[in-house]
Amino acid sequence: MCKIVSTENIMINSSPISNIRYADDKVLMADSTQGLQHLLSSLQSENEKRALKINKKKTKIKVQSKRTEIPCSNIFLDEEKLDQINQVNYLGSLVTSDCRCEKEIRRRTVLAKKAVTEKRTILIDKKLSIKLRLRLLKHYVWSILVYGCES
Repeated sequence: MCKIVSTENIMINSSPISNIRYADDKVLMADSTQGLQHLLSSLQSENEKRALKINKKKTKIKVQSKRTEIPCSNIFLDEEKLDQINQVNYLGSLVTSDCRCEKEIRRRTVLAKKAVTEKRTILIDKKLSIKLRLRLLKHYVWSILVYGCES
């Protein structure tokens, strides 16, 4: 486990958060470019102590901003500038730079419509009870539509 100490943490429910980890994915968060560069450098030095490497091709930068124009961020890893992206699919949800959910809602709606189309023959089968068809709809369509909506 690596310990990253930074004064550039994001506050969530009065708790300072600098990273989120899930399996082999890691999200570093800071409220400034300098803070993020510091976190990345700290992570890299801790990884080097354990003979681990950060994959530069998979490492991307995404700036969250409510401004109409997203600021450009220059973050470097081994003197190589990392790519900045505007959206990422993280753990099944689309996260965009503009802090809005419209694209994710549209994407979920399209996926749910596709699921309805794929299960159409089962959902309209008169031999199955309406109760069973509703259960199938809830499990195969609604779950796709509402996945991640609580976050």
